[in-house]
Amino acid sequence: MKQRKIQLPTNQQTLGGILYLPEDDSSPTDLVILCHGFTGDQNEWGRFPATAEKFTEIGFAALTFDFSGSGKNPRIPITITQQVKDLESVFSWSKSQGFTKISIIGLSFGGLTSLLANIPERITTVFWAPAFYMRKIIGKKGFFMRIAAMFSRKPITIPSANNEPLILEKSFLDTIWAIDIEKRLQNFTESCLIIQGDADNGVLPKWTRKAYSLLPNKTEQKYIEVKGATHEFQGEHLTEFIDHSLKWIKNYHQK
Repeated sequence: MKQRKIQLPTNQQTLGGILYLPEDDSSPTDLVILCHGFTGDQNEWGRFPATAEKFTEIGFAALTFDFSGSGKNPRIPITITQQVKDLESVFSWSKSQGFTKISIIGLSFGGLTSLLANIPERITTVFWAPAFYMRKIIGKKGFFMRIAAMFSRKPITIPSANNEPLILEKSFLDTIWAIDIEKRLQNFTESCLIIQGDADNGVLPKWTRKAYSLLPNKTEQKYIEVKGATHEFQGEHLTEFIDHSLKWIKNYHQK
């Protein structure tokens, strides 16, 4: 597998990314874009490079990137609105590079971003433990609710492993609360696979099952639970997430 560092243009700033390519110097036209989670980055504790490697082995390219304000990018306040714009811009850039079949994998908050993005040209989407019910996650942890009153006065920072702290303002909560997630799910007719760990304490399986029940096109939409997998799935659980994703995306790209 070969790696090429790239800069991806968006409406806000350029985003650092890595394009993974097959070792055999082929020029793939199939691409999978991987979207990281909240406080994460394009490495996702090794999960995304491992996923990219498996896709390059079957002739795909894979693209990882840091959302605006995350990873190694300059710090600006995080919002779901900007992340959606980022993903739409990254998809447009990918098309301009000659990739004709493009699918998306979204992890956690990156899964919510992938759901909200207006990208009808995508072949399919795989959601990994998607944070569709972000309001429930925020409420459950209680952290953001305790400091919400501070947002109106000044930004706050929260840790991001191996990176500079993230910046949050009241707009983060405002944009999350403005989403009618059940309507979004009911209107999402595109093909998709949802993979969820049954031991996940961050994104509860019951929330993801409910989200799947709202999807309207069950002939092209599937739900899988991975036994024993938490929100930080690694090892054999990561292998299972990757294997299901690889099979699903490859099947849709070959249609």
